[in-house]
Amino acid sequence: MPSPTSGGEGLDGGAMLWEKLDQLCAYTVWGGDCYSYGLLANGGLDCVIETCLAPYDYLALVPIVTGAGGWMGDWNGNPLTLANHDKSGKTIALGNEALKDAFLALLK
Repeated sequence: MPSPTSGGEGLDGGAMLWEKLDQLCAYTVWGGDCYSYGLLANGGLDCVIETCLAPYDYLALVPIVTGAGGWMGDWNGNPLTLANHDKSGKTIALGNEALKDAFLALLK
């Protein structure tokens, strides 16, 4: 179950990508912002997909997500750090790192 924050702004492919994700997933939650990360860390969501995030938007979330057994990175599969900030702001958070390859493939 993914939780995208927007309807495709800032995406290559825009709304078509969100539509594809929505069709492939059993349930999609729109919006939610930081509440979605709480749900993810608590097992209520599988994935949070974001665009246009800056380090101040996500850096505090990384230890929460990873501490709960999840993973956070950019859409290329790189872990999120201040040093390797992806200027596009495209981020993905997973409740279980085992889902990483499957969700990254969906974002291509």
